[in-house]
Amino acid sequence: MNIINRLFEQYSGSYPLGFIAKSQENKRRPVIFALDGGEADAVCVRHEQDIEKIKAEIKGVYLDSPCSCKECYSASVPFVVFAPHNMPLRVQFNENTAKIALVEENADMISFSGYAALPTDAFMIKNDADKLTWAHISIVKRYSALNKPVIMQVAADATVEELQNLYKAGARAFAVRGGEASAVYQTVQQAKWQVNKEKKDAFISTVIANNSSDAYEEDE
Repeated sequence: MNIINRLFEQYSGSYPLGFIAKSQENKRRPVIFALDGGEADAVCVRHEQDIEKIKAEIKGVYLDSPCSCKECYSASVPFVVFAPHNMPLRVQFNENTAKIALVEENADMISFSGYAALPTDAFMIKNDADKLTWAHISIVKRYSALNKPVIMQVAADATVEELQNLYKAGARAFAVRGGEASAVYQTVQQAKWQVNKEKKDAFISTVIANNSSDAYEEDE
């Protein structure tokens, strides 16, 4: 189990089954990633050479475009956030490095099916907007049904009500952009977090089933 999976398990219980023991109830909360500095559970930096400057226990590289720096894919980097459609296939990540796919919020059916089949540990939903809308609830639900942790990008001034609604929809982490993450980090530790247990959408269940079948046939 890599460091990112352990981080999600620490605050969300046994992932992906979602079972949370009573002893864990008091520490259930979203995981916070910092994209632009500040206090958080994990910090993302834009280039590997900047990692040593960051004083954080868990830190990784955020690659919204391909990087020529080989150290970005080395065992010394705990996790890498990357855009699948921009990352050359020749790039091979170290097996100990957690892989977080940077996915589009408005992905079409074909792209969504492709994301479902990726051998990654989590999804980070890219959000360049300055505000969150009701549409983001359906976007989060769509990705969370793929049985991998979902990290939603939010602005540094996101309110606790916005974060709680996204958490109920299935977001298990927030990546804070456009400012320091410290305020959001403090907010999530003080607020209460409730998980909704809902059945998967029929279309999403079909996508999951199809990808599982494909993988089974390849193994045979």
